[in-house]
Amino acid sequence: MPILGQMQTSGIEFQYLNLNEALAKAKAENKLVFLDAYATWCGPCKRMDVETYPDSLVGAFHNERFVNIKLDMEKGSGLEVAKKYGIKAYPTLLYIDPNGNVEHKDAGFFESDKFIRIGEMAFDSINNYGAMQARFEAGDRDSTLLQNLVQHKYKVVDLSYITVAEEFAKTQKIWDSPEMRSFIFTYTNSAGSPLFEYLVEHKKDFYDQFGQGATFGKIENLVRDRSFDVENTTLEEMSRLFDLVYPKNSKELSSKYRLTYYRQKGDRRNYALSAIEHYKKFPSKDAHELNEVGTTFSRVIDDPKLLEQAIELTKKSIAIEDAHFNNDTLAALLLKVGDLQGAKYAAQKAINLARAAGEDPSYTIELLEVIKSH
Repeated sequence: MPILGQMQTSGIEFQYLNLNEALAKAKAENKLVFLDAYATWCGPCKRMDVETYPDSLVGAFHNERFVNIKLDMEKGSGLEVAKKYGIKAYPTLLYIDPNGNVEHKDAGFFESDKFIRIGEMAFDSINNYGAMQARFEAGDRDSTLLQNLVQHKYKVVDLSYITVAEEFAKTQKIWDSPEMRSFIFTYTNSAGSPLFEYLVEHKKDFYDQFGQGATFGKIENLVRDRSFDVENTTLEEMSRLFDLVYPKNSKELSSKYRLTYYRQKGDRRNYALSAIEHYKKFPSKDAHELNEVGTTFSRVIDDPKLLEQAIELTKKSIAIEDAHFNNDTLAALLLKVGDLQGAKYAAQKAINLARAAGEDPSYTIELLEVIKSH
C-alpha cells in the first residue's frame, strides 16, 4: 500500500514532509496543504490509497493546487496534529492554508469524482467548512448555515456540533414534528443540553418515532457519560438529572453518585462520609457492593471512627455471602484499626474459604504474614 513519497506516476504525489514543512512549501508555492490524516488499521484509508489517490484526474487536480502529505495520526508528529485539529475519524481529509487554518475538511472514503469536488470546496470561500465556521463565530445564525454546519461537524466527529445544533433549534418555532425530533435525536450528545431536556420531557413522542429501547438507551447513555465527567459537572446538576430521568429512584441514585463523585475527585474523607450516609439510608443486599466500599476504606481511609463504620458494612457483606473476598477485606480493616487477633482470625478464615472454593489465596497469605509481623 503506497503511504508516503511520490509513488504514483499518475495520481496524487504525496511528499515526505511533516506538517510544518508542508505549510512552508505551500506558502512559497501559493498553494494549500492537503493532509490525509489516516490510521494504519483503517479500511477506508486503505481503499483511498488503492482506488482514489492513484486516479489520474485526482492527481492532476491535487498536484497543481496542493502540497499533498499523509500522516499516521497514531504515531510520531501525527499525534500532535491529531490533537491540534481534533481528529477522531479516519481518514480525515484536511485542506489547510499556509498559516495552519483549516479551509475545509471531510471524512471517510470517497470515489474519485466526489473526492475532487471535496477538494474544490477548499476554494469556496462562502460554503467550505472554514467559511461556515467563521460565519458562525461572527454571529451568523441563518438556519441553512446552521443546519449545514452541524451536519458537517457531525460527519467529521467534531463534538462541538451540539453548540451549533442548539443554535439551529432556536431558529425553529415548532419542535413537535418528525423532522425536528429526528434532528434532536441525532444531534443531542450531552445531558447538559436543552435538547436533552426536551428529549426527556417528550420521550413518549420519541418512543413512537424511534422506539422505546433506542430512545431510553440514548437518554441513559448521556446521563452516564455526564456522571463520569466530574470535572465539568456538579452534584447539584446530577441530582437534577436523576430527578428528570429517574424520578422514582432519584434520591437513592443521587446519594450513591456522591460516592463516585468524591472518589473520582480524590476526596477521601467526603467519599467515606458519603458512603456511610448512603448505606444507612439505602441498605444494600449486594455482598460485592458492600465489600467494594470496605476495600476502598482499607486502602485510603485512616480515621479509626470511619474504619469502624466500614468494618460494620463488611460484616454485613459477610452475612449475605461468607466468602474469601470479604473476609480478606475484613482482615485488612481490622489490621488497620489495630485489632490483630480479629485480623488474624479473618485472614485465616479467608484463606480456608479460598482453598475450599478452589480460589487463589496468595494475597491473603501475604496479608496474614503482615498481621503476624506486628
